[in-house]
Amino acid sequence: MSDRAAVVCRGLTRRFGEVTALDGLDLAVQPGVIFGFLGPNGAGKTTTIRLLAGLDSPTAGTGEVLGYDIERAGNEVRRRIAYLDQLSLLSDIVSR
Repeated sequence: MSDRAAVVCRGLTRRFGEVTALDGLDLAVQPGVIFGFLGPNGAGKTTTIRLLAGLDSPTAGTGEVLGYDIERAGNEVRRRIAYLDQLSLLSDIVSR
């Protein structure tokens, strides 16, 4: 196992106006580890994944996926991961 984590978050925070969807997430996931986010609606699961995929920008904090900064290199992150959200899947099904 590598010494470098595959996913790293330091103080990752995302606010939408007055609502804090994610508040100071610290996380390190080693290569080869399978992990998931579980929690009730509004817990910040989707927000976290969108931030890690470089689809949204954090309000505060930093994150890296496979050594790429999620803000500066979102395109590089997306070239190396798979992400399919529920809305995209539903849109595809409805359009058929």
